[in-house]
Amino acid sequence: MTEESKPSALRAEGSVADDPRASPEAIRKRIAARKLNDLLSGSAAKNTLDGRTQLKRKRLLAELERNTNNRGKALKPVEVLQHASDLLELGETMTTLRKLVRAAPPIVADRDAVISMLREVHEAYGFHRDVYELLGLSADILEAADLRASVARRGRPKREP
Repeated sequence: MTEESKPSALRAEGSVADDPRASPEAIRKRIAARKLNDLLSGSAAKNTLDGRTQLKRKRLLAELERNTNNRGKALKPVEVLQHASDLLELGETMTTLRKLVRAAPPIVADRDAVISMLREVHEAYGFHRDVYELLGLSADILEAADLRASVARRGRPKREP
């Protein structure tokens, strides 16, 4: 039995790499062709999301609204912050997020501990400043935490001149 006559399940693992549609050159050509078609046909919508990103956006919105992940477990506060921050990067507005997230104000026993914890989380993750209000914390705690603009989360730190 030749390689070509074998059923797809029995073909060698390396044959997937032989697929011409998966080659980097073919992928570049398809991307370039889509851009050209969109540009010249006048249907180039600015800031549109591709299919996979649109699905991620819908999933994150649904999880925030239900306050559970896809496995049915409740979202942890850091997951709420991550979802909201990702959605802001995808172009959602804080108004939309405020409507979706219904967080009950937590009972804060030690105000100073919460403030230092917020600063530590902000430094570690670099979330957008506004997403912290989705946790239900009072405005005076958020002001006292004095969360500055988020730090860059990726890349090498810039050199000192």
